Amino acid sequence: MIKVFIVDDEEWTRLSLREQVNWPSLGMEIIGEAKNGSAAMEAIKSEQPQIVISDIRMPVMDGISLMEFLHREYPSVIIIVISGYSEFEYARKALSFNAFEYLLKPIEEDKLEATLRRAASKLQEEKNNREQLLKLQIKLNESGVLAREKFLTSVIAGQDIGTKGIRRGLDRYGLYFEWPSMVVWVLKAENFDEIAAGYYKNDGDLASFALYNVANEQIGHERNSLVFRNYSKLDELIVITGFHPDESEEILESITVKCHSVLELVKKWLRFELYAGMGGEFIDFNEASASYQQAIQAIHSAAFLPHRRVIRIDEIRDQNDHYSFPADKEKRLLLSLENGHRQQAFDLIDELIRSIGSSRSFHPQSVKQTMMELKVSMNKLLKMHNGFLDRLLPESHLFHKMNEEMLTISKLEEGLKEAASCIIAYLSNVKKSGTKKTMDEIVNYVNEHYNEEMNLNTVAEQFYLNPAYLSRIFKQETGTNFSDYLSKVRIEAAARLLEYGNLKVSDISEMVGYESANYFMKKFKENFGCTPTEYRKKLETEK
Repeated sequence: MIKVFIVDDEEWTRLSLREQVNWPSLGMEIIGEAKNGSAAMEAIKSEQPQIVISDIRMPVMDGISLMEFLHREYPSVIIIVISGYSEFEYARKALSFNAFEYLLKPIEEDKLEATLRRAASKLQEEKNNREQLLKLQIKLNESGVLAREKFLTSVIAGQDIGTKGIRRGLDRYGLYFEWPSMVVWVLKAENFDEIAAGYYKNDGDLASFALYNVANEQIGHERNSLVFRNYSKLDELIVITGFHPDESEEILESITVKCHSVLELVKKWLRFELYAGMGGEFIDFNEASASYQQAIQAIHSAAFLPHRRVIRIDEIRDQNDHYSFPADKEKRLLLSLENGHRQQAFDLIDELIRSIGSSRSFHPQSVKQTMMELKVSMNKLLKMHNGFLDRLLPESHLFHKMNEEMLTISKLEEGLKEAASCIIAYLSNVKKSGTKKTMDEIVNYVNEHYNEEMNLNTVAEQFYLNPAYLSRIFKQETGTNFSDYLSKVRIEAAARLLEYGNLKVSDISEMVGYESANYFMKKFKENFGCTPTEYRKKLETEK
């Protein structure tokens, strides 16, 4: 049975959906309901539904946020959006997260049932595709394709197997590839892990085979091209294309066109986002590894160029400029983070991203180096508050995998903004708790030392604070300004001392910290509505 989960804050809508459709006749069952996206997230993690029917407008967490979560964590889940609002913006956002259908309330039974039937067909089609891929994968394994891939991967990896070893391998696997010139090009999926997790049940081998299957259908039949998976990197496909030197430019242009075609088909059918890079020409298989490395370099460079997903090494041979984030802008970014100015920090990150994306001459490695230097600076900022960036960021964050994954311009922007948000949140919490602790200490200090010479500046100096900052946070935490609080503490202490009839008013004034008895009497009357002498008489009368 296909598992369906319903999310809507209106009980009557959930009831209507349950009763409106004969679920068993569609091969479906409702396995859970939730009133908002937050509650749905927890249930979805445990119940693992295949279809989620969700409203848009809900309290706590709306449908758009839930869809974003599903799109990121469970991309294979079919999302059917229902809403009483027909505004284009909601539909646009729903579609951006691959909503299967957008239905308006009141929901028509026929439309809902037709949508569910189409969703069931899609799920069955995806299941059939996975089963066919598994069967084909088994056949290929039995026919020795894996061994062939392992051999070819060793060639492009530059393993020292020698000319004779390469020749024996080519003969063993029937690879009669005799061309005077060759070139390696690589197809690399930037979202491989996400798609493998969502659509292939975390089966990386099956996901890579699906990618290979589509690309091979488009390229493998050509007599001058050899397609295989990178045995050690499941997110890569490798193509070796042969040609005669006199048709070099024509062939390379043809490859570029073919790359674009494969990228579009793979994205449409498998949802993989591919980059394609082409290395330099070589004439001997011993030189294939150099062409492969150039293809990877081209891909990494393409990842920094907006709207470029196919690139040849000869397009970036002059790419030798080193990028470094200007010191003044780095300082401004760190100040923005420290002061909690999120938008200002994001604006500086946007500026950084634009400067990288607008130039084709920045070397990818220098950009990575700049990011690591920026990480060091962020850690120095956090260290001042007992924080450490690696502990704040999730394991999947860019900074943890800088040398493992392809660094794209979008990942760079996303990673920097995520880091900025984490730092701002951490510092905000630390400052709140730290401010409260400091204020408690300051208030206790005033309560115990009110009789000494004291003012805002002396207390600020005692606690190593800026007087203006102390004035602001004191008012914020206590609800009154510093001088008024000090005066209140002193006058209340004076009132207690007035109970002792043997103490002169001038002595009491000095004992609570006032140098001028006249000023003391003025402040006392402001607080109690009478002079110290009148207050003492009132106390004696009450006795």
